[in-house]
Amino acid sequence: MDRTRIHGLVDTLLAVERGVGDEVAMNEVLAAGRQLRSFVDAREQVATLNLAQLAVDGRSAPVTETLRDSGRSTAEARAAGRRAEACASHPGFHDALAAGAIATGHVDALARATARLSDVARSNLTEAVPDLVAAAKGQTVEEFARTLSDAVREASGDDGLSELERQRARRRVSRHTDADTGMRITRLELDPLSDEQLWSVINATVRHAAAGGDDDGRSWEHRTVDTIVALVTRPTSTPTTTPPPPVTPDEPAAVVSLFDRDEPATAPVPGSSVDVVAPVKVPEISVLIDYDVLCFGVVAAGHLCETVDGHPLPIDTIRRLACDADLLPIVLNGDSRPLDVGRSQRLATIDQRRALAAIYATCAIDGCTVPFRDCVIHHTIDWATSNGPTDLALLMPLCTRDHHLVHEGGWHLELHPDRTITLTRPDGQIHYHGPSPNRRRPPPPAVA
Repeated sequence: MDRTRIHGLVDTLLAVERGVGDEVAMNEVLAAGRQLRSFVDAREQVATLNLAQLAVDGRSAPVTETLRDSGRSTAEARAAGRRAEACASHPGFHDALAAGAIATGHVDALARATARLSDVARSNLTEAVPDLVAAAKGQTVEEFARTLSDAVREASGDDGLSELERQRARRRVSRHTDADTGMRITRLELDPLSDEQLWSVINATVRHAAAGGDDDGRSWEHRTVDTIVALVTRPTSTPTTTPPPPVTPDEPAAVVSLFDRDEPATAPVPGSSVDVVAPVKVPEISVLIDYDVLCFGVVAAGHLCETVDGHPLPIDTIRRLACDADLLPIVLNGDSRPLDVGRSQRLATIDQRRALAAIYATCAIDGCTVPFRDCVIHHTIDWATSNGPTDLALLMPLCTRDHHLVHEGGWHLELHPDRTITLTRPDGQIHYHGPSPNRRRPPPPAVA
């Protein structure tokens, strides 16, 4: 980035005033800030690497100490060091950052993904760096993290099993007391599969209690904490399983779901008049997987094998879990499950939620990263005021923020038959028009 461009970006930032300018002008200001921030971060990384070498030569204090003295926390200082090392190992990312073409978050994702790679895997990944830099330029940080995860798995030369084993070995729990508030803080670090198992129980139980009319004004956070305490400190019944129904080859995609099949156990929640009742079919762990992957055990490029939240899982693990699981085929227009219930039911059914989970990884609004599991199912034709039916073609997941925008914020959301959406602002301007499904299928292999 040359001096002329830097001066132009600074001038753009200096020109902004409170209450002056339209949306286009403010977006230009934000873009200028992002580009300058990337440039500054790139120059700081060069300085960080120089400080590290000076420290090795005995001519400087440790780089983390120096960064802390500049006003950064210990965690921020360590992150800056990892970021600098990642850019030094992959200069293409440094150049893109210095040019303002990518954000610091892209480099942070690279640093996290490569921290524990073997030398061989790191060498293999180097060959993919030009393609990764190009991907980062056109993707959000969250999207790039997924792309990078696929590349790391391929560079490691395994199907993800060894990575899952490493993650399981790093599971941790710790406790400490906040010195200011006296609150006890419990930190739990889990691999993706264990996390899915834990939160499937918690979320299902919270939803079940809310559906039972337990509305005492508590926030979602308070409900969740009370539920966790109740589930851990109260005895529950021993789960049993039933044999899975058959899956035939003409059903190309399936959701592998694990159920507790016993009668629901109850546990009183502090501050609540309603016991925590575990629904009949929890915990349910849904894994999106192509039929041929499940049958033949080979995950090729372009095939799905991941949790509902989009975390890749090794096929061997899924096939083992499927021995004690229900296999629930997702056939969007089939008649094996009732996906349209009309006016007979207001809330989306569990089968509708499963079908939507196969389409959406997150909130349906473009760019929103709230996971599907944390979304509500929105009727695009309101059930109460417009007599809208609870049919799959009229349902989509929305996070709490976007749900409020549509209902109380004056935004208008229209879902078209091909699942494109049109989101219109209160001033009548179209904010977004385009596809809403965001379940990202890995790209197919490149044609030689």
